[in-house]
Amino acid sequence: MFLLEYKIETNECTMKNFLSFLLILLLVNLSVAQTKALDSLMITGEFAKLIEMADASIESQSKKEAFLVAKAYIGLGNAKKASEVYQQNLEDGDDLRHFYSYGKVLLQQNQAKLADSIFSYLHEKNPNNAEFLYRSALAKQKLDSEDFKKTLYQAYDLQQNHLLVAYELAKEELKQKNYAIANRIATQALWNNPENTSLLSIKGQALYARGKWEECVSTFNQLKKVSDVPLFVELRLAKAHVKLGNYPDALKHYENCIAKDPTDFQILEDAAEVATFCEETKKAQIYISQAFALKDVSRSRQYYIFGTVFLQKEDFERAIGLFTQCIEEDANHEKATYALANAKDRFYADQQKILEAYELYLQNFPDGNYADLANYRVKELRKEIFLAGERLKEKRK
Repeated sequence: MFLLEYKIETNECTMKNFLSFLLILLLVNLSVAQTKALDSLMITGEFAKLIEMADASIESQSKKEAFLVAKAYIGLGNAKKASEVYQQNLEDGDDLRHFYSYGKVLLQQNQAKLADSIFSYLHEKNPNNAEFLYRSALAKQKLDSEDFKKTLYQAYDLQQNHLLVAYELAKEELKQKNYAIANRIATQALWNNPENTSLLSIKGQALYARGKWEECVSTFNQLKKVSDVPLFVELRLAKAHVKLGNYPDALKHYENCIAKDPTDFQILEDAAEVATFCEETKKAQIYISQAFALKDVSRSRQYYIFGTVFLQKEDFERAIGLFTQCIEEDANHEKATYALANAKDRFYADQQKILEAYELYLQNFPDGNYADLANYRVKELRKEIFLAGERLKEKRK
């Protein structure tokens, strides 16, 4: 009897264990099936459906499923909710990729201090990963930390072909006016991707700042081939061509600038000046008129600018009249006073009149920007007038 009871109890126990095993197996299979379903939704970008499905079984939700939910929130652009999921589930020892995602979410939320601690933790775990150092540098930048640049260089030393690192570093060197270094870093990075617009822009700006006009033009033209460029690039191209004496090319770029911003009176004035060099007098007058319409320009400045147009056109008589009017409006207008002397020098045959014009300039502006040129011309004229007088005396004898 005892043996029979023992057998019955043993069978019941075995059956219970078997049923428990089947239940566990069923739950595992259901969990695996759900995780697979969530994976499928993530791959196809069905982020809202993924979150809805995961929330329906939140009590039995695995950590892997929780991290899928966090990624879904990131996909929906909800960094706050993603951050909350990571905070609730992340533990030391979890896969580093989840900490990495969490750190990036924190950066998006401008939680720079916490983000920096996450990326510092990742760097400790994997010191050879340049990406972790790069993200740590971005956090330090938001914190105005002195270690920002140092950390960037650490990332750069680990992986020089990390273009985001190279760009941030070149940009920082450009900001600090270390133009040669900025150019070198951008140039090296462009070997890996010659059409990277950000790096081409940095390189072009560095070359412009160093006065490397031909290289600057070449770099910015490269940039224009692969992308629409902002106003400042067209403007630098225009000014670089002016420095090279390529006035027709400069005018084209100024016209591009005007098309991008027809309200900048300074660009219009510069375009007018370049147009005069190209003997495009009509364009020059149009641009100057447009500039005046946009700014409350003094009459003296109007007279001066129109005078320079006619001086470039070699219409010296009208230029002289306009410079004279400019000086009548503003006796302290140094440029107009020198320009008047220069116009008379090129128009009058009477050397005494020319001499008086240069002497007027030196009288009013003895230490002016054009004093050396004026003094040199005065000496020449006095010598020529003296020699002409001596020749006249010889003839009368």
